[in-house]
Amino acid sequence: KQGTTVPTRLTVIDKLPAEDAAVFPAAPGVAPDVATLIAWLADLLPTRLPVDPGLTVPVARPTAPRTVRGYVNRAARSAPAAPLAEPEAVPVAYETVDWEPAEGGGLSDAIYEEY
Repeated sequence: KQGTTVPTRLTVIDKLPAEDAAVFPAAPGVAPDVATLIAWLADLLPTRLPVDPGLTVPVARPTAPRTVRGYVNRAARSAPAAPLAEPEAVPVAYETVDWEPAEGGGLSDAIYEEY
């Protein structure tokens, strides 16, 4: 539970395909404490996929630093914005419904869900 009395669920999604997509792992239940939850995570989660060291992230070149004087000049040149009119509120009609998984949906009570 997170906060006061709100039950929460931890779902881990990985891109590793399941050995059998029709079978879901058994749920261990509700963890009575954080230590149990951490132990379940360590025991039940599969190992992470390997990372390709050949992939690189592009790095943007640093730009020349801007001065305060330039900022003040740009701010002084810009025209003051016209005041915006308050939009008129329109009531929205809606009806709440209890969520249910799609028929044949794949959610279970397990900690780990296959991708």
